[in-house]
Amino acid sequence: MKKKGQAAAELLIILAVAIVVLIAIYSFSFEAITDIGQEQIIETAQTSVKDLANATNDVYEQGVGAKKRVFYQVPGNVDESKSGIEGNAFVLNVLKSDVYASANTCLLGEMPTSTGGHFVWLTAQEQCVFVGIENLEISKTSSYITLNQSDSETDSVTITNNGEETADIFLTRNWSHTGTTDLDLDIYIFSLNAGQSQTVTLTYSSSASASGNYTGSVSIDAAFASGNESNSLPVTADVLVAGGGEILVVFPATRTSDYNAGETENYSFQVCNNGDSALTNISFSDSGRIADWIDAESIPIIALLAAGSCETVSYTLTHHGLRRLVPLIGTIIATDGTYSDNLAITVVIPAAPPEPTVIAFDVFPNSTWDEGSGWLEDWTHSGDASLRTIGNPHSLPRHLRLRRATGYVKRPVDLSSYTNPRIEFWAKAISWESGDEAHVLVSHNDSDWHTLKTWVNGEDDGVYHFYEFNLNPYTLSSEFWIAFDAEMNNKNDYFYVDDVNIVERTQ
Repeated sequence: MKKKGQAAAELLIILAVAIVVLIAIYSFSFEAITDIGQEQIIETAQTSVKDLANATNDVYEQGVGAKKRVFYQVPGNVDESKSGIEGNAFVLNVLKSDVYASANTCLLGEMPTSTGGHFVWLTAQEQCVFVGIENLEISKTSSYITLNQSDSETDSVTITNNGEETADIFLTRNWSHTGTTDLDLDIYIFSLNAGQSQTVTLTYSSSASASGNYTGSVSIDAAFASGNESNSLPVTADVLVAGGGEILVVFPATRTSDYNAGETENYSFQVCNNGDSALTNISFSDSGRIADWIDAESIPIIALLAAGSCETVSYTLTHHGLRRLVPLIGTIIATDGTYSDNLAITVVIPAAPPEPTVIAFDVFPNSTWDEGSGWLEDWTHSGDASLRTIGNPHSLPRHLRLRRATGYVKRPVDLSSYTNPRIEFWAKAISWESGDEAHVLVSHNDSDWHTLKTWVNGEDDGVYHFYEFNLNPYTLSSEFWIAFDAEMNNKNDYFYVDDVNIVERTQ
């Protein structure tokens, strides 16, 4: 009996130990799965806001009237009350942290923020980009009129409500040339039922002293039961002086761009017919030192341009890898064989700085801590420090991730023979709370440490930023250490580092 009782007790002990082991394995696996799930949520939000911001910049560069339909995903765990459009930024608040990306222009309208996939239209207006599901249709992207001195001319635009709700329309005239050249509308406030249209007449009148171009805009605001929409109609009056004036006009007449090797920019200009009869077969060519950057011959021919009308033309400017210390000039020529006008393009070339000497670097290409070149030894790592593929590395395939208050890495390099070394790297923080911090530090002896920068709550925008620090103020020893240290309070707080370089730059 004793043997049987002893066997039973031993079996119970074995079962108890097995259960404890299984619980530990389950807990570890659950935590790992949870970590991956949260990172994927943040990564989805980052991808969505970046796609929206990039598409906005593309549309805005193409000029007034350009449109693009964009699809994006809103992940789970989103706080809709704290998400949407703020100024020039698209914001998704996920896991109690703002993930956002900023566009290069102001934003109007609204973006859906409920969990799931959404399509929105991005429409370039005069100074902003409108975001949303467009219910209001404007029959033209701009109004352009030519008239003589002491003259008056009219133009019209039709506004259509393509939505399912009644819209209250409010028009505002933005015009600062009263007394010289006036602009008036025949109606400023009206309502449109679903599917209904309203034609608005614009009347331009010039004084005896008026001459040249006068520009402004008409704001078109619509109030629906479910929300508001805003649009802007650019307006231009070109007053011709007796005995002068051009028939075929390109405007703007000039454009300046800063040089950026390898960059492709999208621009637009308008071709206008100031004559009394239609112009046909308007073609485009280019000339100058950057003619091959423009490729004007690929711009479609304008088969017919009615008298008093304009047409928007888009083109690309590709910055080839040629650096010069003087501005480069190119020209786009528009002609119908009889009349012609030019758009002069200037690319400003900055002086090229001397290329730095790379002392040491690591772009984290693999999951091991011995990658890169120029270092004295591998990364020393401790706590919650890892090399990850998820979380949108700055350069693929991996970046360094630090979490909690334990993530820490350091690595030495010999700087004893250099006079102006600098450290360069990219870093971002995600989902921080008050008190969370991260640091980059340096030491000439692995004992006396100096902080180059401390990141704090509020800098956790989830976007990689470039950082560069001069190492000259510190003792440039033969075993000079750099370190990244995390001081956050839990596993859901992230600090990422990528593309670490130690370089020598000429003063």
